[in-house]
Amino acid sequence: MIRCPACNTLASEEQRFCAECGARLPEPTPATTPASDEAPPQIGQTVLLPPEQPKPGTQPLDPPDPGATVVVPPELPAGLPPAATVVVPPEPTVPLDPPGGYAAYTPPDRPPPAPEIPAVPQKSGGNRGLCMIFGIIGGVLVVGCIVLALVVSYLVPQVVTNLPDIVPTIEIDPIVINTPAPIGTPVPEDEPPPAGETILLSDDFESESNSSFTPGSSDVADYTFENGTYAIQVNEPGYISWEPLPDTYRDVAIEIETTLQGPEDAAAAIIFRLQDGDNFYIFNVAGDRHYNLELYESGGETESIALIDWVPSDAINGVGELNILRVETDGSTIRLYVNGTLLDEISDSTFIRGSAAFATNTFSEGGAKVNFDNLIVSEMP
Repeated sequence: MIRCPACNTLASEEQRFCAECGARLPEPTPATTPASDEAPPQIGQTVLLPPEQPKPGTQPLDPPDPGATVVVPPELPAGLPPAATVVVPPEPTVPLDPPGGYAAYTPPDRPPPAPEIPAVPQKSGGNRGLCMIFGIIGGVLVVGCIVLALVVSYLVPQVVTNLPDIVPTIEIDPIVINTPAPIGTPVPEDEPPPAGETILLSDDFESESNSSFTPGSSDVADYTFENGTYAIQVNEPGYISWEPLPDTYRDVAIEIETTLQGPEDAAAAIIFRLQDGDNFYIFNVAGDRHYNLELYESGGETESIALIDWVPSDAINGVGELNILRVETDGSTIRLYVNGTLLDEISDSTFIRGSAAFATNTFSEGGAKVNFDNLIVSEMP
């Protein structure tokens, strides 16, 4: 192989011009032939060589003159010392004009070789330093957790111990309801309501401004607040004068304290399931210690039906004494109480729902007065 002196490209020995840049290639060095029987050529002999044809794909130089003589130095016979060696420098590359108007061949630009990047040797001990950093961080976290646990274990007992001093105690006053007591025993003032009952309305009549009721008067009756009670006085005989409650009820317990000032044939009363002035139930407790239950139902004219006729009872106190009246309605069942004693129980479904009222009822005499106190309406459980 021959190396091009211009572009340093390898070429075969048969080529005379470089296929890459078109420069003339140096002549190949002839190989030394072994000695033979033929006579060695004489020194100074002239050898004529025909011109070499160009390789395909290359442009020939200017053709030599047919009559020109090419002098090639003969090979020296083996064993003879060579003559003086003459070093001929390579001819410079001269671009040739392409024949026939073809564009001149321009060798492609070759990028300069990339510089070699020297390998950086890795420092020994790098992983060890990283492990040391993680170890320090882990140690700090462990110490912090230990300190936090100690602080919490100290503060939590202190907070629990002092909790009663930090959180104020809230005292809630229970709802007070007066429950009827047996005859002859004092009535407790602060007795709680029966379990399961829900208070719908209560009034102690201590203050007119805080009461659900108002004073007033009519042709036959006067309605007044008197010494912490609500008084209804009926001046004419044969009248029922009542003070209605501000709502309607179905299954409730209505309880009120009453004191009849006289006469004996007058009565304190609870009206319940009130539809209008002509349709209602009325529970009467008279000064002569009798009670009854009447149904007023209009059928063209107001008629009174005695569901329970007058019945005497030792549970009833006389004129000027306290009687606690209580009516319970549960569907069609009606229960009557005085001073905590169940007087009677009946069933009637004429009216299932209605308003309520407390009243003073006169019969043969007028001038009856009843003082009412501690009204409670509670829902039946």
